[in-house]
Amino acid sequence: MSCPLFTLLYRRNALDHTRVGVVVGRKLGGAVWRNRSKRRFRELARLSLPRLAAGLDLLIVPKRESVTEPAQNLRESWQDLLARAKLLALGNTQ
Repeated sequence: MSCPLFTLLYRRNALDHTRVGVVVGRKLGGAVWRNRSKRRFRELARLSLPRLAAGLDLLIVPKRESVTEPAQNLRESWQDLLARAKLLALGNTQ
């Protein structure tokens, strides 16, 4: 699934927990921008882990626009995409 700020790839795994990876290419910018983007998305994923269904592999591919996006907008886009993809565990839709 995709939005203007990032692409989210996902699939089920045979584990009892969810794994998250962030892939950022050089096209996004210099090392400082790439590292900042990875930190921001790792934090979004960390905060969402209790609400995510177990047994998922998530791969986040940030787009250039996400680097300068305010944190609140990025958080809202993240939550909207998780809801659209139906990746949230039932009963945890806060």
